Formats: sequence, C-alpha cells, structure tokens
Amino acid sequence: SRVWIANRGGHSITVVDLKSARAVGTINLEGAPAALAVSPDGKRLAVALADRHEVVIVDTTRGAVAAKIALPAAPGALGFRADGKQLFAALPDIGQIATLDPEHGLLVVRVQVGRGTRFLAPKPDGGEIYCLDSGSNAVSILTAYNDEVALTMPAGAQPVFGLVDPAGNMLYVANNGSDNVSMI
Repeated sequence: SRVWIANRGGHSITVVDLKSARAVGTINLEGAPAALAVSPDGKRLAVALADRHEVVIVDTTRGAVAAKIALPAAPGALGFRADGKQLFAALPDIGQIATLDPEHGLLVVRVQVGRGTRFLAPKPDGGEIYCLDSGSNAVSILTAYNDEVALTMPAGAQPVFGLVDPAGNMLYVANNGSDNVSMI
C-alpha cells in the first residue's frame, strides 16, 4: 500500500500512499540513497548510502532509521533473502557481496564475486541470489544460507538487470553492452 522513492540529491526518501497516490511522509537521511530494498514482510526498508559506505535500515512503521551498518566500500544493489533475515549488499568497487543482519544492524560476512556486481536478483524460495557482474560479463549464484558462490556463468556484455521467473526456474538478464537478453 506504500512505495518509497529515493531522492538522491535531497538525501531523503519520500513515502507515497498508493491508494491516494499522494506523498504521506519524508524520511531524512545523512547521505544520498543509491538503492532501496523492502523486506518481504514490508516492515523494513534497506537504503544503500553509497556516499557514506553504509546501509541504513528504516523501520517502515515508524518511518525512522532503526540501524546503520558500516561497510568497507560503497554499496550498490540490495536484496533481501525471502525470509527477510538476511540482506545482501553488492560492493561493486571491491567485487564483494556483503551479507547483513538487518534486525541487529550487523555486517555478517563478505563473499568475493566478480568486480562490478551492480544488480542482485533473489530466487523466490530465498535459497540463492543471482549476482549480475557487469565488470566480468558474468552471473554468479550465491547460496543464501551458507554464503558461498556455487557457480559463475557467462552472460552477455555488461549485464545490468535481472528478473527471476515466479517459479524460480529461469533468470532473464538484460545485457546493456550486447543489447540482448540472456536466459539462464
């Protein structure tokens, strides 16, 4: 019933009520929001603040920052595990995915993937996260429960967006550099 819009230049999030199609609030931040992810239960909003090297967790009920998680590099894409207990943050400049505990505001572990991971696509069952790496033209599959790269597969040039079908059987990858779609 609500949508959150990142205002990068305004260092804030605008909260919009979908029923009335009106802005109903603003969440002020200490940095520029670069990416957003909503937890599956809708209670948390994760915000990547690339200019501050941190992810903030917003309590959507209160509309306030509940936790700040410092990172070793600028975060890009974000994605929650299906049960909402883990949050994944791409750190494209250092070629890693950070696993975060959004409830306690902790960085749990960092996993090496390809440099340039710009998009994360969780499978519907939550067991795997597809990491699209535009730097190496590949897709890595990260197992969400043990934080390991299970497989890395080639994609087209500069994969920038991915969509997993509802059954979790196919990943469609938009490749910016080769102007095509890979089906994995």
